[in-house]
Amino acid sequence: MRDRSGIWFGFVAMTLALAAAVAAPAVGSAHLVTISSGAFGGVYFPAAGALCRLLNRETGRHGIRCLPEPSSGSLQNVRDLLDDGTDFAIAQTDVQADAVAGRGRFAEQGPQPALRALFALHAEPITVIARLDSDVTELVELRGKRVALGPAGSGTRATMDLLIESLGMRETDFGVVADYSPQGAGAALCENRIDAFAYVVGHPNQLVRGVSENCAVRIVPLTGPAIASLLAARPYLTPTQIPGGLYVGVDEPVATIGVRASVLTTSAMREDVAYELVRAVGDNLEALGGLHPALAGLRLEELRAGLTAPLHPGARRYYAERQ
Repeated sequence: MRDRSGIWFGFVAMTLALAAAVAAPAVGSAHLVTISSGAFGGVYFPAAGALCRLLNRETGRHGIRCLPEPSSGSLQNVRDLLDDGTDFAIAQTDVQADAVAGRGRFAEQGPQPALRALFALHAEPITVIARLDSDVTELVELRGKRVALGPAGSGTRATMDLLIESLGMRETDFGVVADYSPQGAGAALCENRIDAFAYVVGHPNQLVRGVSENCAVRIVPLTGPAIASLLAARPYLTPTQIPGGLYVGVDEPVATIGVRASVLTTSAMREDVAYELVRAVGDNLEALGGLHPALAGLRLEELRAGLTAPLHPGARRYYAERQ
């Protein structure tokens, strides 16, 4: 096994770079807002840093300063948002839809009418990474295997629960279901403590690249009649591909399905603050793509893709100006 120290030093370097990137000149009356994001090794945390960097460029004009916050993922982000624990949240569009409808992991709380959408970001393929020696070539072959379906509170876990249910599977069908963070799952896979892990994430991804460099893996395709039925039933899920050539041993595109990342707030958010965040993104899409490769190529018309929560008035104002 190769030395993984380079991966961890990369995470540290990225974190320090983000801290410098989102820093803004001191403004005595600045209104501080936070964006709840995800784990350091994923895309959500640097994406939130990129959003804050764009917003903080004009702190002197609008008086708003933004900071990204790491978290366990989409589900926790939405819950924190609804509990006033953060101002903005990045969440998968399937988690957004469940919160609006009060189903799935939000069935106990019921529909969340206060949730408001701002914009969508990058596509997020469901990425199932298996050890090459596990001989897993399709999802149903994970029966009896040691798997990590995503940490509790994450959008990955919510999506995987839906996916395995659509295939007629239950958690008891697996040999072990481990509750690892994405970083922990990557290390456990290469140390042969699990056979596969799932990660709903944009590509290219630093963590997935590091795992592929440290042990022999394959990305498991998600295709077939059950997947087609799931796509028909859940319009926020779409067929997509993970490009070939991004990771060691994954030379050809892998067919899968996915969601999009989206940025949410609540009806309590000030219209001017929401407007400035949407404006910072919509007016600077090329710059946004330069801050993280997963955000590259995002088009203005894609900013409303997959959104199910009502648009915040600040977002509606911006989109009306750009029509």
